Amino acid sequence: MAVAGLARDFLATRTHTKCDIDDLTQEILITVHKARHTYDPRKPFYPWLYAIFNYRFNDYLRGHYRLGKHKTRQLNDTDDTKDHSDLAETLECNNLLSTLLSCLLPKQRSIVEMLYIHENTAQEISQA
Repeated sequence: MAVAGLARDFLATRTHTKCDIDDLTQEILITVHKARHTYDPRKPFYPWLYAIFNYRFNDYLRGHYRLGKHKTRQLNDTDDTKDHSDLAETLECNNLLSTLLSCLLPKQRSIVEMLYIHENTAQEISQA
């Protein structure tokens, strides 16, 4: 059981998918079991064990990159539901912004708009 804990700790810093951590832990345990006859008790145990961890993790990475799981979404790949929720959120923020700006005096409102909406510098605002 101690080997499984060490394997999980080793993998947790390298991959963040719980499913992958579980799968790799099982593969590591199987490999340790199959390779136990190669361990020399006169040599340190942890370097031998971590060599197996590294081997299995590198094997996982090779397969991961070969299958293309690492690729990010293309810019033209859109999710319609996300677009609709983003649009609704943007409209809601704009309505809130308009409401808050209407509470300001006209001079204050123009300063805030110039600074945060039009992104003018403080020097440009003072000159205006």
